[in-house]
Amino acid sequence: MHTTSGSTTEASTISPTTRLKATAPTTINTPGSPPKRVIPRPNTSHSSHASQSSHSSPSKDKPAVSRIPISPRHSPRSSRTANTYVLSPSKADEDFTMVIPNVSAISEPSTNVDMMRSSKDGLPTPAKPLKVYEDPFSSAGDQTTPRPMFTAPVLEEVPINEDAANLGMSSATPKMTEVSPELSKQNSRLLDSGITRVKAKSLDVHGFRKLQGLIRENKASWADHRFEELLLGLFEYLEAPLSSLPPEKVQDVKAQILATIKLMLKKDREAFEPHASRGLQSLLATRSCYDSRAHIVSGLELLADELVTLVNPEETTTTITDLLQAEEMTPEGCRTLSMGLHVLKELLDATMSFVPTDAEMSNMGRLAMRCLHSSESGVRMDAVQLCVAMHARVGEKKFWSVMKGVEDDPKSLITYYIVKRQREAATV
Repeated sequence: MHTTSGSTTEASTISPTTRLKATAPTTINTPGSPPKRVIPRPNTSHSSHASQSSHSSPSKDKPAVSRIPISPRHSPRSSRTANTYVLSPSKADEDFTMVIPNVSAISEPSTNVDMMRSSKDGLPTPAKPLKVYEDPFSSAGDQTTPRPMFTAPVLEEVPINEDAANLGMSSATPKMTEVSPELSKQNSRLLDSGITRVKAKSLDVHGFRKLQGLIRENKASWADHRFEELLLGLFEYLEAPLSSLPPEKVQDVKAQILATIKLMLKKDREAFEPHASRGLQSLLATRSCYDSRAHIVSGLELLADELVTLVNPEETTTTITDLLQAEEMTPEGCRTLSMGLHVLKELLDATMSFVPTDAEMSNMGRLAMRCLHSSESGVRMDAVQLCVAMHARVGEKKFWSVMKGVEDDPKSLITYYIVKRQREAATV
């Protein structure tokens, strides 16, 4: 009778943990020995469901409370699950004693569990070692080397080859030898070929870049008036309509011509100076072929702003004024007038020592009054800007004596921009 009672009592108190071990016997009774008394555990809500299933779903069965300390080999996920207790609302569970596991024992998960990956049958398999790839372009020592600090101020010019130059001076390496005669002759032939093709107006974009490389790297020999010959050829090439080329390629060639002219100006301003006035005339002729929206127009104006600093003011003012007086108010003529008025205005602003004579003021005044009545708004605005520059150069009385015949509307506009310029000059 005791044996039956003991077995029944233990079968009713099997915990979820012992149910997973189906092969382990619950009690062992040897013949002739008194039966072991099993102390009954408190009845919980889980006891009545012990015989339903040997594998309960975590979503249906509430986790059992175990008095057994959780092994430190549990993973962090199982540790967090073990700490979650859902108490039964039954009266019998109110006296249940909660056993909180040792948190310090499960704070650090076992690396053996973390390094196991499950196979298809659910059994753990050893994890494969992770391969570490190193950057083939860096060494181990480079990882601890601090990055260099730059002490140069922002936007300051930094000589790129300064260290290389210092290294060459401090070492016993001999200086670079001069260009060999054979290479010099080759560069000379290339320059002569470029000049010939420029004169023939047949040099393409690729050829211009080679020519610019010769000039930039000081490989061109300017003996026998080659500088003048090339520069004048570039001016003529710039003015030419180039009707044999597709329209989309014309501006590309003209842009390369402008770049070459600017490069020659930068390399030798002294040799360029005698031809600056001729260059301005070439810019005026080229401007007549392009609308103000064309990208080449800004390049023409920028080059003109540099050339006005090299010319003789009196001579250039007279030449350009006479040239513009002969222009008609056609679309091409208005483009030339707009460019010429811009050049005269820049000429007055750039040369502070230049004070036009009465005859020069009279000629510029007549030109300005004529352009103030143009149908093109760009020409009218350029005429207003020229009047403002004339006023700043000769003063109020002399300027208005020259422009006494101007009508009220243009006069009001001129007065407005004169006052604006004076206010801007006062704030500087």
